[in-house]
Amino acid sequence: MKKEILANSFVIIGVIAYNFLFWGEKLGLNVLIFSILLLGGLFTLYPESRQSNMAKITAIGTLITAGLIVYNNSMYVKVMHFISITAMIGFVQRHALRFFWYGLSVFVLNFIELPKRFGQEIGRITQNIQGFHRVVRFGKLAVFPSIVVVIFWIIYSIANPNFADLSNRFFLFLNDFLFSWIYHISLQRFLFIFSGFVLMGLVFYKHSGDLLEKLESTKRFKLIRKLAKSRKAVLAKAEIERTEQTTNQNYESKRQNPIRLKNEYRTALMLFWALNALLFVVNLTDIPYMFEDFSNKPNWELRQYVHQGTYLLIVAIFFAMALILFYFRKNLNFYPRNAWLKTAAYAWIFQNVLLAVSVGIRNYNYVTFDGLAYKRIGVFIFLIFVAIGLFTVFLKVRDKKTGYYLFFTNSWATYLVLVAFAFVNWDVWITEYNLKHFPKDEKLSFLIRDVSDKNLWVLEENGIDEYSIEDGYLANKIKEKRIDFMNEQSEYSWASWNYADYLNDKRLTADGRRSN
Repeated sequence: MKKEILANSFVIIGVIAYNFLFWGEKLGLNVLIFSILLLGGLFTLYPESRQSNMAKITAIGTLITAGLIVYNNSMYVKVMHFISITAMIGFVQRHALRFFWYGLSVFVLNFIELPKRFGQEIGRITQNIQGFHRVVRFGKLAVFPSIVVVIFWIIYSIANPNFADLSNRFFLFLNDFLFSWIYHISLQRFLFIFSGFVLMGLVFYKHSGDLLEKLESTKRFKLIRKLAKSRKAVLAKAEIERTEQTTNQNYESKRQNPIRLKNEYRTALMLFWALNALLFVVNLTDIPYMFEDFSNKPNWELRQYVHQGTYLLIVAIFFAMALILFYFRKNLNFYPRNAWLKTAAYAWIFQNVLLAVSVGIRNYNYVTFDGLAYKRIGVFIFLIFVAIGLFTVFLKVRDKKTGYYLFFTNSWATYLVLVAFAFVNWDVWITEYNLKHFPKDEKLSFLIRDVSDKNLWVLEENGIDEYSIEDGYLANKIKEKRIDFMNEQSEYSWASWNYADYLNDKRLTADGRRSN
């Protein structure tokens, strides 16, 4: 009961803070303050989660991304903050969870069960109100008499104009007395407060089931051989049962024909060596093209080379990892003469690494030739995930790991890498790089139209404004971008403060643009 009262108190406090910090504001300093309040409330409400490493990691990620919202205020870091705080809520509420996607799934389960939980809390609160049950009982008894009275009221009002006029005046008075305050609260504000209750309910109320904990309890990192039933196994049945109970309680013994296993081994061996030969030719033919000089070739040829080739090669790498997962999912890992198959798998992984390097060089050539853009940065980040994925696939084959190990490791690696990249203000970096390495008139359209207003101060420092641009369309665009920023800033208070907007504001003020 004490915990339920504490949860309800945190919900109310959270809604008040949410309304005070975010109504009419953008994300900035308010996010950091609110995140600290939520972390304090969650770890107070669920003290057992303080021992969970996953809860600690996502809590640190939440604070880091909240701080980075204050620092660079990019859309990317805002998305990462939402992911961090969602996962953190899951791991705090369910401290036994370890898999990153399970932590995120808790939020979904909470959302599904939230209406039921709100109903339970309202019922629990009303039970403690003295005499409330008597009011409810009286209300039930008064339903039929009320209907009859309303019917006769309508009849008398139609039959007697004076009574009808008196009734109208009475209802107008009652309406003003009971509901006049509602007109001072906008529908948007009401919906905003309601969304605060929903969010705080998701944060502080946890769902009643333990499905995810049961599901994760069946998972393990290390593969265990599924023994075949043979005469020897039958004679040693007691020993097998004892071993299975201590090492693999959730795996059932399954019949597997040794001949079928040998055939599967031969098929896999032929497939991997054939694919190795094919990929070797692909990598061999790609090497001279990767280092070719594109300066004398048309732009469309390089774009086609990068776009089509990159996407197809990334798909090929994923299929490569899927093949290894398929063939090394069961007893082929324990086949006595699988050395050649492992060698073929290692060669296949290594050649896919070369393929990933090829994609990276393609993308690098594209950047040096045509400048930085969001998708090109995305390709580099994606290749980091591919490299991590290929390395963990290698560990899976070498150390006989499960598929769960791969998903577990790669999900956490992806999260940590994405948080690390949130430290970079990509809008500013793209603008600075393109202005430094390319003529200004080549990249202005992209920098003005497609990059957010976080780069305004960089453009100003490089002397780019509506007066220095000959293209009338772009001159109007950068003027609109600056005016929109200044008008937006005038609507916000200290709660929306962030360093990125501060730099813009400082530069524009120094240039005297505030008066324009």
